[in-house]
Amino acid sequence: MNASSTKSGTSAVSYAYTAVGAVGAVLALGFNWFGFGFGWTLPVTADRMASQRVETALVEAYTPVCVDRFVKQADAAKWKEFGDITSSERQEYISKTGFATMLGAKETNSGVAFACSASLSQLLEKRMPK
Repeated sequence: MNASSTKSGTSAVSYAYTAVGAVGAVLALGFNWFGFGFGWTLPVTADRMASQRVETALVEAYTPVCVDRFVKQADAAKWKEFGDITSSERQEYISKTGFATMLGAKETNSGVAFACSASLSQLLEKRMPK
C-alpha cells in the first residue's frame, strides 16, 4: 500500500513539472524570448512600436517639405548664414526658423529638424565651389 501511494504521488509531481515546463515553453515561444516564436507582444510594447513607426513616417514624409520650404525662401545670404553655423547648431537653426514645424502644429518636430538640417547640409556642400 505504501508503494502505490508513492507511485501516485510521484506521477502527480511529474505531471505538475510537465505542466510548468509546457507553460514556460509556450510563454518563451509566444513572446519570442529565443528570437523566434509566435510574435506575441504586450500592449505597452505594441504602443511603443506604433509610435516609433508613426514618428519615422512623419520624418520621412515631412523632411522633403522642410527642405523645399527652406530652398524656396533661401537666397545667397540665407545659404551663407546656414553655412556659417556649425553642423551641430543647424538642427536648432531649422527648429527656430520654423521650417521643421508641420502644418497645424505648434512645436517643431526634432526628428524632422535633424533630417532636414542633414539634407540641407548635403545641398550646401553641393552648392559650395570645390
